[in-house]
Amino acid sequence: MEPDGIELYQNVEVNFISGKKAILTIFRDGNEDEKVTLSDYDDRDKLHELFEQKGFKKYTNDEMIERRGIIMTNAEDDPNPPVENLSPRQLRRKQKEKMRELVEARKNYMMVGQPLG
Repeated sequence: MEPDGIELYQNVEVNFISGKKAILTIFRDGNEDEKVTLSDYDDRDKLHELFEQKGFKKYTNDEMIERRGIIMTNAEDDPNPPVENLSPRQLRRKQKEKMRELVEARKNYMMVGQPLG
């Protein structure tokens, strides 16, 4: 679920189940065809290879731009990428960080505004 991971592939849906191993369930013609334990693959390149071997197609760059509404970049190369270049996960993290800052600023404001004595 890292940037440039599963989101690159067409017709792939992720359902997280806490405490369970990551399993890729492949459906063909609406029927369950195969299950693959993803934790057996300890390398990102091997996972991409697996998805390609199983016939999953990647979105084109234009399709990714349309899906994300952003231009694809490797955000790991830039320590402070523009917001429009962040992956959905990175954007959520940045939004949570901003919300914590706002809550802290409000606490500080409320403390300053209280009467003494």
